[in-house]
Amino acid sequence: GIEEGWAIPLLLFGFAAVWLMFLMIAYLGGDLHSDVLETWTFGRSIEWGYSKHPPLMGWIARAWTLMFPLTNWSFQLMALANSALALWAVDLIARRFVAGDKRMLVLLLLMLLPIYQFHAQRFNANAVLLATWPIATYCFLRSFETREIRWAIAAGAAGALAMLGKYYSVFLLVSFAFAAICHPQRRDYWTSSAPWVSIAAGLSALVLHLHWLLISGAPPFAYALARHTGKAQEVHRE
Repeated sequence: GIEEGWAIPLLLFGFAAVWLMFLMIAYLGGDLHSDVLETWTFGRSIEWGYSKHPPLMGWIARAWTLMFPLTNWSFQLMALANSALALWAVDLIARRFVAGDKRMLVLLLLMLLPIYQFHAQRFNANAVLLATWPIATYCFLRSFETREIRWAIAAGAAGALAMLGKYYSVFLLVSFAFAAICHPQRRDYWTSSAPWVSIAAGLSALVLHLHWLLISGAPPFAYALARHTGKAQEVHRE
């Protein structure tokens, strides 16, 4: 049923269901991870940016809580739904290169990695990249292959979505450009309208967030510098 279309969705549904049961039992009577609570706190108000991170994780938490109750199992389900979506996006990429059992094998091997269950349950700015990166990759591949306007727009929008998840998604976008430069069909791609439409679509999707960064003093960058350069510890000692 892999090529018929039902086996992969069934596998992903089973993956999410089994791990949801595990997490519900393992954390029975326990508290959610502080990252998840922080994500929910950010999502209580829809903003174009938050003090520590870009806004995507807060937006997703807000949308989820509009449909599901504020319970531990609900947030665990949100995390696993994000993980299953990530695997589905990976399958979209895999099916362009392999077929049949090999497609299933790709997902089964990825399911062995802790990132898709244990790390995924801490739904935060890192976890949202599980799904946004393969989605952006798939859209870029389709844009590079077809050079159609619709896929170019999708690639730009998906790239912007990844940036709204976490800023180091810029390395993903740079890798797209690098891959396009190295590919034998680079001339066909770069002389078409596709890359420029993607850039325009991505910047259009980011313009309000960029405006927020400008008027707010870019607090996510200040937080990242304080967190990773040791300035926060120095201030604390003083």
